[in-house]
Amino acid sequence: MTLNDVLTKQNVITKIILKDGDKELPKELKVKIMRIRMAYNKIKKQFDDDTQEFTNQIISDELRELANKSERTPEEEARFNELNDKTNSEYQEYLIQKGFEEVKDTPDDVINLSTLYMRIYFMGMPFFMLYNYGASILRAVGDTKRPLFFLIIAGIANAGLNMCLVIIFHLGVAGVAIGTVISQFISSVLVLRCLYQSQTSYQLRFSKLKINVEYLEQIFQVGIPAGIQSTVINFSNVLLQSSVNSFGSIAMAGYTAANNIFGFLYVTVNAVTQACMSFTSQNYGVGKWKRMDRVLIDCLILSFIAMMILGNSAYFFGPKLLTIYTSNPKVIQCGMEILLYTTVTYFLCGFMDLFPGALRGMGRSGVPMILSIIGTVGTRIVWIFWIFPSHRSLDILFISYPASWIITIILQVICYYFVRKQLYGKKIAQA
Repeated sequence: MTLNDVLTKQNVITKIILKDGDKELPKELKVKIMRIRMAYNKIKKQFDDDTQEFTNQIISDELRELANKSERTPEEEARFNELNDKTNSEYQEYLIQKGFEEVKDTPDDVINLSTLYMRIYFMGMPFFMLYNYGASILRAVGDTKRPLFFLIIAGIANAGLNMCLVIIFHLGVAGVAIGTVISQFISSVLVLRCLYQSQTSYQLRFSKLKINVEYLEQIFQVGIPAGIQSTVINFSNVLLQSSVNSFGSIAMAGYTAANNIFGFLYVTVNAVTQACMSFTSQNYGVGKWKRMDRVLIDCLILSFIAMMILGNSAYFFGPKLLTIYTSNPKVIQCGMEILLYTTVTYFLCGFMDLFPGALRGMGRSGVPMILSIIGTVGTRIVWIFWIFPSHRSLDILFISYPASWIITIILQVICYYFVRKQLYGKKIAQA
């Protein structure tokens, strides 16, 4: 949108008034007309206020004077073009500032409920971390079945507790959070019990636990970049959620429901990524580097097939799936609008996760973090604050998902190529 678009937009607005010949209309129709007129006046006032604010802040007196001249000298024309370009640039900054204001536009009741949920949920984080630590140990030695079994038990317990605490005890959001914490506790107890009873090299004995500085350093080299990456990506998701909030409760409900659906898709993506990382690290440790390539290719094929089937199925059956969460047709419509850009293209997310997984399996965690931040987070931030304010719609907002995935994949493929080239160089040198 240019400066000229903003200044001429008022001409599009047409007043709605009661004409003299409308006095004999039915009372109900008169009321409807008056309501429409009131709504119009409210919208027009808001637009006029925004336009006036923009005009006062940006348009200079010199530009107004030159714009009002019927004829301008070449020097004045050049000055007019210079000021006009500057004003358009300042208008973009104005839109960005408005975008910052809009992403903070979250209803107070939503903030309060979210705060309550987070306070309870974070109490269960130690249990969540213990389960992930234990499950990672089991997966590293090739045992992927028992972590899944423990997670299924915790998931069933979570669903049952949510129904009990919300429906029977009427605890609402607090009940959902409490159910989640208890289920996390169950999963952590199960995985720790498994490790404690094991008779293998990874047997857990609390009395023998100690910190090995050498291993701790290696863990930090891989874990800290991965943690930073997840944190920053979640930050970009927060900005996206805030942008959705600016559309109101209908869009928020649609996004929440859709987010739950492609959350199930991510479970599949993450499972393939974890398998890729585990098998890559095993082959990297014994120097079987060609098998690492085979692992990555197989995982890419598996992820593509799985996500094409599951992603398209999620969109095809989207209306039915969304009715699990809501019966409001407007919410379902918003949810379907979001699913179109997230589930159908979700195989891109699978590719985006696999390359960092393979690189981490080779002990390279820092570079994937940087690339993910640049590709995913950077793209979404630019999208939310530069593109979205000028074209406010859910379609434009959620196109940022596949756009950020594609950019990140390109960067990661380039990175993987150079890392593999470096490894082959070392192999030749050692031979």
